[in-house]
Amino acid sequence: MSRRPTRASFEIDAILRRIAHRQLGLVTIGDAAREGINRSVLYSRRDRGALVDVYTGVFRFEVVAASPEQKMLAASLAVPGSTIGAESAAIIQHMPVPNAFAHYEPAVFVGKDRSARTVGVRVVRVSHELPSRPWFTGRLASPAATLIQLSRSTERVVVERCLDYCLAERLVSTGAVRSLIERLPAAAVPGRRDLLALLGERAGGVRHRSGLEHRVGRWLNDFGLSGWLPNYRAHVAGGETVEVDFAWLSSMTVLEISPFYTHGTKHQQERDIERRRLLVEAGWRIVEAADPELAGRRAFARVADSIRGMRSRALSRSQTRLTHEVA
Repeated sequence: MSRRPTRASFEIDAILRRIAHRQLGLVTIGDAAREGINRSVLYSRRDRGALVDVYTGVFRFEVVAASPEQKMLAASLAVPGSTIGAESAAIIQHMPVPNAFAHYEPAVFVGKDRSARTVGVRVVRVSHELPSRPWFTGRLASPAATLIQLSRSTERVVVERCLDYCLAERLVSTGAVRSLIERLPAAAVPGRRDLLALLGERAGGVRHRSGLEHRVGRWLNDFGLSGWLPNYRAHVAGGETVEVDFAWLSSMTVLEISPFYTHGTKHQQERDIERRRLLVEAGWRIVEAADPELAGRRAFARVADSIRGMRSRALSRSQTRLTHEVA
């Protein structure tokens, strides 16, 4: 029986780096074994500080910064044959789940006959396989499957905002999600009734009014700021449009509702910055309401004062300009 030639340390390091390059800086004992590298080699590099333990049998190269996405992939690698799902899949797909989820145990789904347990990973056994796709060297639940999994594990308001995001970004359609739900036994979708109700509300598209936006609309009217248009598509450069929550056309003023749980992700913050830039360049004036101002009607009064002042100044300048043009 021939023996594999002994490899030099630099050759082993090159192999490990090649493996890690395709999976967010991670390497596993299984990866090493397939290359003929003994697990003791990984442990020695861990002891020297070159590798860092993530989960049992999964290591991160110390020079590669940790990230929520890396944590989710590591959980999938720690439970071979699993699929990243629920909150973990939502984070990867940039859905607006609370940032706190990034610090929870990653959730992976396995078949009902599996009983894998890994410290630090939430392993959920399911009796029916849901759609998924390859993601790096793991598997990731599809957006529709992620919404169904979220319906069993988190609050309705989070599911609602994630559904809205997926519809707005064209990651899913209401028909596709409904079709998937109807193919599954009712017991496989614990939040089935609520999710179907949310889909029904959006059957005509995403230009609906959420519960929070309904409350804000009432507050605006209470403060004498009627005349707004909901979910208005404001025109910006290049013939494009940006959908805003509330718009007053006469003063080109918009109000954006930005609760942290829907706008707190890095992806959403970057998207918001770009949207604001386009709106400002097109001459729109923006007022934003975040969690402190959305706590109740009294707190919202500060936002109402800002809108009133901004609209008053805009209309005054418009009237002054019109007077000069007539003169």
